[in-house]
Amino acid sequence: MSDPLVTRRLLAVYAIFAAVVLLYWPASVALTGLWLDADRTSYTHGFLVMGISLWLVWRDRASFAGANTSALSTSQFLLGSVALLVVALGWQIAYRAGLQLVVEVLMLPLLWLPVPLLLGRNAARATLIPVALLVFAVPLWDVFTSVLQFATVQASQVLLRLAGIPAFFHGNSVEVPGGVFEIEGGCSGLHFFITALFIATLLGELRRDGWRRRVWWLFVAGVLAIVMNWFRVASIIFMGHVTNMQSYLVRESHYGYGWVLFAIALTILFLIERRTPHSELAGGEASAPETTSREGTRVWPGWYAICGLILALPSLVNVVVNARLSSGAPTAQSAVLHEGWSEADVMNSNWQPIQTNADAQQRRRFVRDGFAIESFVAEYREQRVGKKLGGYDNRPQGDADVIESGTLPDPRLAYRIIEQNGQQSVLVLTYRVADRGFANATHAQLWYSWLTLRSFLSPRSEVETWYAPCKPDCDSARSMLVQIFAEEGDRP
Repeated sequence: MSDPLVTRRLLAVYAIFAAVVLLYWPASVALTGLWLDADRTSYTHGFLVMGISLWLVWRDRASFAGANTSALSTSQFLLGSVALLVVALGWQIAYRAGLQLVVEVLMLPLLWLPVPLLLGRNAARATLIPVALLVFAVPLWDVFTSVLQFATVQASQVLLRLAGIPAFFHGNSVEVPGGVFEIEGGCSGLHFFITALFIATLLGELRRDGWRRRVWWLFVAGVLAIVMNWFRVASIIFMGHVTNMQSYLVRESHYGYGWVLFAIALTILFLIERRTPHSELAGGEASAPETTSREGTRVWPGWYAICGLILALPSLVNVVVNARLSSGAPTAQSAVLHEGWSEADVMNSNWQPIQTNADAQQRRRFVRDGFAIESFVAEYREQRVGKKLGGYDNRPQGDADVIESGTLPDPRLAYRIIEQNGQQSVLVLTYRVADRGFANATHAQLWYSWLTLRSFLSPRSEVETWYAPCKPDCDSARSMLVQIFAEEGDRP
């Protein structure tokens, strides 16, 4: 029969996790969307990682029996509370600044820090690795994509040369007599690499290995995943060459083929594991949990309230900020040009800027002596993850390609030279928060977040962009747009 005390504390850990998931719901939704993203695929193992993490907590539930004997001292609790407060405020700043990756990554310490504060050191030890495993389910690993992609290109070149396949490499493109392949970011093998490291970490935990052996498992699994992906890409190119691009692996199932090869790599890993003794168990295993007594220091009830208040602080701040949002409709408005400029219809413009989730937008087109320039203003009543001045989904250039970008002598202004259908144009733009201008969207978002946290009010934010064709050249067009901003006075 299970111990009621252990069961209660196990449920308490799960309740802490559930509370964090609910209190930091925007991050939970973002991670869920990432794990369900069948197009991106690199993190679709997220639900499996979460399930195994919860199981590991259950597996080590016996550690909770002595939780009271390992309760933190007052100084330790205060130190832990300060750490939790710093992380919670950091999450709030990142949320209002629209920094989605930071919001997702900070969920890990938010899940773990309340555990030692409320349930003691034994519970903290029992939940540390299960929570740490979630690092394999957050998009920190995207930084390795370009490195793995480059390595895959180089390895494929060597393997095809050894196979005697005439292949011409140009950047990430591979041309063989049968056709052309593009080794894109999805060919980097990132998903296989992350999954292999997760399995290696789990293997070391299940074996109770010391840290040296755990590092060894990470190395072996990572190498197997990378080499397997090299073989996958090179063999697909080989099959495309010998079948004149008609192979099923080329046309339909190159990703599924990768998982078959990954299963072979895992088989090799497990065969190595079966032949590896648990030699480091005694030296590497953590000290046994304190379970000799159920009596000990009791957690002061006020600590629960302090911990709960800190955890709920971002939610409380956002409730207040949302309640104090301006009730009036936002009115994005750009400058009106005079001195020979006349306003014209923008319906037939080649420039189509994209600013997602703005509360108000306005576009204007001005013509003088057959020369046209345009303005675009997007206003936000509030900013947060998924609704911000900058970001990948916002494209001031529209569908055009950016061939040059930078800042201007006025630090509040940025420029971009864009090209579309062979025609070059100039954009000059600024991001404004509470009438303070920034050339960088992220800087503007961070300033907005700080003002929101300081005043519990959401200041007005907007991006203003001016567009002009490079006539007679891009420098002249850029100078003209900068002059327009200067004539607006103190607006930027």
